[in-house]
Parts: sequence; C-alpha cells; structure tokens
Amino acid sequence: MKWSTLQRYLFLALCALLFTSVWSYQAFLKIERENARILKEAIPISTEAAELFPALLNLELSVRSYILSPNKTDLAQYERTINQLDQTITRLNRLDANHPIMRKLVRTEAIPRIETATQFYDTQFELVKDGDRASAEARRYQGMQFIETFRPVDARLRTDVNRIIAEA
Repeated sequence: MKWSTLQRYLFLALCALLFTSVWSYQAFLKIERENARILKEAIPISTEAAELFPALLNLELSVRSYILSPNKTDLAQYERTINQLDQTITRLNRLDANHPIMRKLVRTEAIPRIETATQFYDTQFELVKDGDRASAEARRYQGMQFIETFRPVDARLRTDVNRIIAEA
C-alpha cells in the first residue's frame, strides 16, 4: 500500500506529537521529583534553622523574667525552650547531610554559641535558686552578648537556607 502525501504528513505529525508527549511527561516527572526533594530537604531544614534565633531570644527573656520575679512559669518556659532547642539541633544535624555549608554553620558556629549561652543562663537560674538574685541581676544584661553574637550566624544560616531553596 502506498501512502499519499497527506498521509505521510499526518504520520509525521502524529510521530511529533508522540515525541512531544513523551518529552512533556518526562519533564513533568522531573518536576515532581524536584518538588518531592524540596519537601523532603529544603523546607524542613529552613524551618529548623529559622527556629534557632527565636529560641535563643526566648531563653534570654525567660531568664530575665525569672531574675526579676522568680516563678515556676518562667522556669517551665526555659526548660521547654531548652528541649525545643535540643530537638531542633538534632533535626538539623540529621537534615544537613546534603548541605555542607549549613552543616559547618550549625556544627561549628551555631551550636557552640547556643551551648555557651545556655551555660550562662543555667548559672543565672542557679544564682537565683541559691538566693543570690543580686549577682544574677548584676549579670542580667550580659546575656544580650549571646544574642548579638548569634545574629550574624543567624543571617548566614538564612542566606544558606535561601540558597538551598533557590537551588532546589
């Protein structure tokens, strides 16, 4: 059987349509994989990194409030925030495997600063518990240095998070 010119053109158009459909489907699958990767990697790590600075601020405020008027509510808030920070750091350590800049920032800069701050805050609580509110009050504003030294780390964490999201 011999094909007419119109049949040949129709056959070529169908082949082109088939090729375009397969190519579009492959592109769609790639987009779906990237979306899944973003949901699995970029969004969780950005959420966790964004929690560090507010938690550190929350520690500072809990300690200040406790020094001025010792009560169980501030102590409970402090303990909740410490637990939240520990969980956030654990999740960040688990999520940063694919992000070397984030790993370095968290492990070499954020965690040491947070540990130093929490040690200071713990001593503040101990001073108040031991009845030495005057010493704790005299050192009350020293905790702000931890907030100030963490700001640039937080800015770099946010920059890396934005890079991770843009990359994803």
